[in-house]
Amino acid sequence: MEHRRHLFTPLNLNSVVPSRCGDEIVAVNGATTVGMNNSSLIPMLKLQKNKVTLTVVSWPGSLV
Repeated sequence: MEHRRHLFTPLNLNSVVPSRCGDEIVAVNGATTVGMNNSSLIPMLKLQKNKVTLTVVSWPGSLV
């Protein structure tokens, strides 16, 4: 069996802009963020120390 090492380029999240048309984070590591405001979401993101899985909804008209 061949083992492959996957190399990932880290994604740096620089800011979260409220009330702006675009992508919406709906879960962090499987925990829902629906209805959460930025003052709750940002500390939740900062607590993550290792691998983070974001579930994101991309809205029509947003840049891809």
